[in-house]
Amino acid sequence: MSELSKVDQRIEDAFEDISPQQAIFVREYVENGANGPAAAAKAKYCPKKKGKERQNGLNATASRLLNKKKMPRIAEAIAALQAKMNDVCVINTEWWLRETKKTYDKCSQAEEIEIFEDGVKKGSGEFKFDSAGATKCLDMMGKHLGVYAPEEKKHSVDDTLKTILDNMSGRTTGLPNAGR
Repeated sequence: MSELSKVDQRIEDAFEDISPQQAIFVREYVENGANGPAAAAKAKYCPKKKGKERQNGLNATASRLLNKKKMPRIAEAIAALQAKMNDVCVINTEWWLRETKKTYDKCSQAEEIEIFEDGVKKGSGEFKFDSAGATKCLDMMGKHLGVYAPEEKKHSVDDTLKTILDNMSGRTTGLPNAGR
């Protein structure tokens, strides 16, 4: 059985145990960018409510339907459908990295600056490249590959604040006794 067939079977199994209205919600949720309230609206949840009351109802319904503990079959259906879309979709991580590399290569190519004299295009002898674009591509690839170390934040406490905090915690000997 091919990987795609396994995914198709997972989808079929997952959709078997949910209602038709829930199936519409799952499809809309996956196809329209994981917008729960919009998916709930397209699945015709809260049809009689209007305005803010309807939006609140759609938000609550989406939240309930997306709760993996309360609605595990919906979560399974979403995961199966997303896996199918990832398999079918040509835009995946590999494609993204390949296209980012192509963009980096293009941005790094030196191009001669052209000038016009008397309506005639001539080369200036100077070259330029898109350093900002190349740097952005490298930055995106670096973030994806995890080459950046997590940033350490150091906090300092000045002497006055340290003294106040020490006094509050009772670490100094010069505190007045409350019992006198």
